[in-house]
Amino acid sequence: MHRALTLLLTLFVLTVAVPLMGCPKNVESADYAAAKALAGTWQDESGGTYTIGLSGKTPEMLEVVDYDGEVFQILATGMRDGLFYVTYLVPSTQYTVDITITDQPSADTLSTAWRNQYDSGDETWTRVQ
Repeated sequence: MHRALTLLLTLFVLTVAVPLMGCPKNVESADYAAAKALAGTWQDESGGTYTIGLSGKTPEMLEVVDYDGEVFQILATGMRDGLFYVTYLVPSTQYTVDITITDQPSADTLSTAWRNQYDSGDETWTRVQ
């Protein structure tokens, strides 16, 4: 009888009590860790910079500046199909550019895919801060 009671108590703890307790507070979710890895300033192959911050636990593009200092107007930023993206307007040309981060960042590089009304391509960004 004692063995059966011990078994029932163990099953209760594993199936009811542990899931109700959740994860320890010091363990980050994988999504939050990935979002934090994106945060910072990145430079594209032409010298433009992209500054990504966090809004809560979600990455957000804060600023896009071209190599010549032109500041682009951010139209949308967030997650789409599990990937971070930004859509911005280039005031001098009126092009709308959509950039998607295509993989998880390494410590120093980030792979992206971009497109506008006339062209598309891939590019690697390098972390500058």
